[in-house]
Amino acid sequence: MVVSIITAYDCYNQSGAYVKETNLSINLGQGPYTFSDTQNMFTAIGCDTLGFVGETQGTYGAACISSCDEMVSLADNSSCSGSGCCQTSIPQGLKSLYILSSSMNNTRMFHISILVDMHF
Repeated sequence: MVVSIITAYDCYNQSGAYVKETNLSINLGQGPYTFSDTQNMFTAIGCDTLGFVGETQGTYGAACISSCDEMVSLADNSSCSGSGCCQTSIPQGLKSLYILSSSMNNTRMFHISILVDMHF
């Protein structure tokens, strides 16, 4: 089953003023379901972006960092090459999910982190 979920992001306007930050937390409960580590990929987009994905208790997770000298354009269907975009696998067996997106050096740019279908 493929489900679309809200992303985590941290954004500022053109003058650098803070606009909004949203982190994502989802718990699948005690049932048999987990977030698939073979069908999903964690992706963070933006210059100076730290993306974190893990379980909601903070016991374990994975992170990636993307950096670039200036904002790069990520065209539709383009690969995540590491410049302005990073990807990592998610931990196996996650029943709860916490996604965070933020800046490494407090740059006032747009940062986004999302769990995506590996075949998207």
